Amino acid sequence: MAGGMVFWWFAAAAVVVLLVVGASVAVAGRRDDEVGSAHDVLAERFARGEIDEEEYRRRTAVLRDDPE
Repeated sequence: MAGGMVFWWFAAAAVVVLLVVGASVAVAGRRDDEVGSAHDVLAERFARGEIDEEEYRRRTAVLRDDPE
């Protein structure tokens, strides 16, 4: 009977670990999608009219020269 209890505790712990790992992976993936690259953010700002074409081209050139 004690062996059965140990099994269920082990199974419950495994489920909790899987849920935590799954949630962590989901959150990490979402953050990457939300942040986007600097060029994507710049393109969105240009598309919304927040910056003009001259500023867009100037900042795009700066991003291209960035030695990351």
